[in-house]
Amino acid sequence: MKRILLLSMCIVPFVLMGCASLDKEQCMQGDWYHIGHQDGSSGKQTSRINNHNSACEEYGIAVNQIEYMQGWKHGIRNYCTAASGFSLGRRGTEYNRVCPAELEIDFVAGYREGLETLLDETQWEYDTNERELNRYSRQLSRATSESDRAELKKEVKEHDNEHDRLEKRIHQLMKRLSMARQRELYLR
Repeated sequence: MKRILLLSMCIVPFVLMGCASLDKEQCMQGDWYHIGHQDGSSGKQTSRINNHNSACEEYGIAVNQIEYMQGWKHGIRNYCTAASGFSLGRRGTEYNRVCPAELEIDFVAGYREGLETLLDETQWEYDTNERELNRYSRQLSRATSESDRAELKKEVKEHDNEHDRLEKRIHQLMKRLSMARQRELYLR
């Protein structure tokens, strides 16, 4: 119980800090071009400015939307590349369609390739886990001692849980891959 209390005391401040997009100092400095550039380079949608407005409103500071959008437009060009798309797809992260039309085709092509790579690796992991699950299941059916059976039941359960997790992940990746392919066809 003490560990849980201590852990929650450590985590809660970080969670609360995460609610505001900017702190008082950032709002007061007001480098809106730089903030917009950072958001664009990170693939954040332009609606992120609403979070900044809310954060800075607490300190009586208004966001310069023109500077922010100029920075965002330059930053998004750093994000919307084939390499960045590949990286996003490789992590299995959902694409939020933030790229401008003239940059989106390369980004989506990279995103699709990243998803295909991740799907192949996840499928390999699934197949490997399935072989292990079958091996442990066979051993369990032949085990005679209770201690062996208990250990093998534990292994079967762990591999079965992993089987379910990987199966869901593959389904999710296939759905994202299908959407990426459709988007790529649409853009061509």
